Amino acid sequence: MVLDFPLQIHTAFEDPSQVRDHQRMAPEFAASAAANAVGNLTTEYASPYVSYLFRFGKIVEEFKYRRNELELNSDRVKNDVEEALRQNELIEKDVQDCRKSAEKELKETQSLEAEIERKKCFNWCPSWG
Repeated sequence: MVLDFPLQIHTAFEDPSQVRDHQRMAPEFAASAAANAVGNLTTEYASPYVSYLFRFGKIVEEFKYRRNELELNSDRVKNDVEEALRQNELIEKDVQDCRKSAEKELKETQSLEAEIERKKCFNWCPSWG
């Protein structure tokens, strides 16, 4: 059985003008669906960057807190190592490596902190959240 598509559309509607109206709506529907798809994709890919702008202050605050925490722990270990050296105790290699790693991280975070202050989202980032 062969179905005649235009005939079926014509018989589905009482008035032939309804067929023409329906045919004119098809491109509008396609454009609407395409715009919706583009909007959804844009939202999906842009949302992490937009949330970064709104959370910038909180991210920087946590960065400074963690850096301060590392600095305090590093100072504590440094004092313990100096005390152990005064008592002629042997300092283990992993402790020395840990201290070197902490010093390296502190230097890197210091330069990163300076860069944050210099750029600071061109002072456009609100300090919300």
